[in-house]
Amino acid sequence: MGYMKAKVGSVIHPIWADTIFEVKDNSTDKVEIVYAAQGASTADNLLFTATAGTRDALKAEMREAVVKYQANQEGPAILMNPSVAVSAIA
Repeated sequence: MGYMKAKVGSVIHPIWADTIFEVKDNSTDKVEIVYAAQGASTADNLLFTATAGTRDALKAEMREAVVKYQANQEGPAILMNPSVAVSAIA
């Protein structure tokens, strides 16, 4: 099982990466990671809170990180949000 990293303030959080199905908009300031096993259930999906102005940039960086992870699952963990500030992960 592999993981990526996400940064909130100065804290690095491990993010389970093996079954990410989709990275999508959730609301005006949130990006959601949808896991394949969840289907319609969102109980285990992750919400990243940014701002309305940075949501699209965060989503693009997260998608890019997922593609990099898929290309090298055994490599070092990839930081998902290197330039966009995330205020919370839920």
